[in-house]
Amino acid sequence: MANTAMTTYLQIEVPENKQGGVYSIINAISQLFIPLGGLCYGLLFDRFESYQVFISSGLVAFVIIIGLLLLTKKRIIKGI
Repeated sequence: MANTAMTTYLQIEVPENKQGGVYSIINAISQLFIPLGGLCYGLLFDRFESYQVFISSGLVAFVIIIGLLLLTKKRIIKGI
């Protein structure tokens, strides 16, 4: 579901002649982060209990999402 929302946003914001390049860069970065995420979470699961890792990840994600929503709200109110 996040991919659909991101793709829709990019189709609106990125000029058509540059969309292929932007999508290629995003795909390459996404493919890079898959093994890095596995490595990091593997190390975290070895060191901490699984519930601690999941709760911490959820809290960090929540804080990031709230921050991004507040930034977006400010941009929409200013008309940028």
